[in-house]
Amino acid sequence: MRPGLSVLGLNRRAPHRPESPWVWWRLWFHGECGVVPAPRKYPPELRERAQRLVREAREQEPDLSLNAAVIRIGQRVGVNPDTLRGWVKQADIDGGTLPGTTTADAAAIRQLQAEVRELKRANK
Repeated sequence: MRPGLSVLGLNRRAPHRPESPWVWWRLWFHGECGVVPAPRKYPPELRERAQRLVREAREQEPDLSLNAAVIRIGQRVGVNPDTLRGWVKQADIDGGTLPGTTTADAAAIRQLQAEVRELKRANK
């Protein structure tokens, strides 16, 4: 191991991971290893295009089910059909076509829940 790394408790094979689980836990507990969100697999342009293609396919063929349209379009654009089905359903909910919690409402709920958690923690 190179000099200096053992002092930090870092592993030579994976320099971002400490050798000891206790060092790793201490770094996590004190907020020194930031949480990085996973990268998005599909760009927003592809998402919008795939949703539009599903909508157009269903308009052209009224008997076409959401399942069939999603499978057909998903294969063409390279998106998992279940992922595309979720996007289309959420777009319908956001557009008011289907009942459910809109994206904006879900964000507001998350923010309010975070505020409640913060207030509960402050009151302890």
